[in-house]
Amino acid sequence: MTNPRGERIFPKLATIEIVEPTIDDMFKVTYQAASGSTAAEVFTGITAPKVTCTKISNDGARVILKIVDKNGNAFNPKNGEVIKRGDRPMFESHVKFNPVQVTDNSMICDFEVAPFPLAKLIGKDGTDWGFLNYYRIPMKYAQIDGLTASNVNPVFGFQILMEGTYEVRVQLPTVTRITQ
Repeated sequence: MTNPRGERIFPKLATIEIVEPTIDDMFKVTYQAASGSTAAEVFTGITAPKVTCTKISNDGARVILKIVDKNGNAFNPKNGEVIKRGDRPMFESHVKFNPVQVTDNSMICDFEVAPFPLAKLIGKDGTDWGFLNYYRIPMKYAQIDGLTASNVNPVFGFQILMEGTYEVRVQLPTVTRITQ
């Protein structure tokens, strides 16, 4: 310890151990659900997606969001395989300053500060959307086990708790990607 009168060492006062954070310290899933819907907008519940996260590096503050089928094949948001669901929140709704970049297998966001999203999304009408993201995979790009001609509607929420570069995977366990 040091103060204006000098310095003194207390070797038995305390031991500080630095522990590397686990993925549970860096990432939190807040919601996961999914449905199938027909062209007439008749909805059927399906198995919820499994939302996971892998830290790629300590550098930056980036989320690479991938929505994948049961075999790990990524849907292509650049080609319209992952689309917005009306006026409901999506990844872009939680981004304040940097635009979401869309690639052939992911949506990428550079966030400003951790945690990301920083706060729950509250709609203009007062609706608490939390950290939810609503998307649709049109039926021409996906086949749901046990259903015919249905869109896939994943809904998920998550929070990144520390800076770094992360890949967030939303895996749909009963859906197969159809390539055109």
